[in-house]
Amino acid sequence: MKKTVKKNIIILILTFVIIVCLVGSFIVYAKSEEEKPILQTKVTEELNYLENYLVSILGDFNSLSIQENTIQLKSDKTAGEEQQTETKQSTNTKQEGTVSPSEETQNSSNKNANSSQGNSEDNTENQNEQPSSANSILAKDGKYSTNWSKIELQIEHLYQTWNTVAIDLHALNIEGNSILSFSNFLNSATQNIKKKQKTAAMDDVTKLYDLLLDYKKQYDQNSEKTKLMVIQNYVIQAYTNVTNAKWQEANKQLTQAEKDFANLLNTVIPGQEQNQVIKNQCYILLNELKSAVNLQDKDIFYIQFQNLIPKMELL
Repeated sequence: MKKTVKKNIIILILTFVIIVCLVGSFIVYAKSEEEKPILQTKVTEELNYLENYLVSILGDFNSLSIQENTIQLKSDKTAGEEQQTETKQSTNTKQEGTVSPSEETQNSSNKNANSSQGNSEDNTENQNEQPSSANSILAKDGKYSTNWSKIELQIEHLYQTWNTVAIDLHALNIEGNSILSFSNFLNSATQNIKKKQKTAAMDDVTKLYDLLLDYKKQYDQNSEKTKLMVIQNYVIQAYTNVTNAKWQEANKQLTQAEKDFANLLNTVIPGQEQNQVIKNQCYILLNELKSAVNLQDKDIFYIQFQNLIPKMELL
């Protein structure tokens, strides 16, 4: 009898322990699923940062002003969006109240005076902001120097950034071997940069960019942002191949990029008409880029590349 009671108690204890474990596992899983979108957003921001950072490094191998152009275009876009908001607010204000003819005439006069003054200031600014020959591609006369000292600082800083990103990628269950590959190519890139081996170093940095796309696909495969990144990856690979005079490979990559972009243009998202305009501009620049490859002209290619990449960053 005592044995039976003791046995039942043991069974009850084991059952209780199992239930507690199951409930605990469920709570942990539920919490993990709840935090997953937050982690995905964080990783996406980190990958976007690395994406721009690697493109900037690749540009510095040929002294291209990729980062500067990106900052300028984003600033112009923000200013344009703010102006559109002010215009809508002004229109709404006018619709809510009436304006007397004398007030309207006075407002019109003030606007014309301000406009004249603004145009005068804009003309002065435009005269002061003429393109500098220091950043001119044609002025390089085919001699694309590599800013090794800047690249060395950038690649050294990348180690610190990558350590943080790698932890978040593991937390998001990104495949471990692909995370390890980034570290391996980063080490290889560092060694080739130290040796001033331009071709090998560019190949390594391009592979780092390709791995960012791999991570993005593992948790967000079908979004438009990922599809744009696929296209930009083809463009980046073409840029590296053009630098190394591999014109045939570059042509293949840009042909695929053009096909993917054509498919993307057929998808119009309501409320994102401005993005559609930018997409059309990018598609035109992409075709110009391919034309430069057909001409086997590095100067024209770099000019169009320097225009296309910052424009794609706006999407």
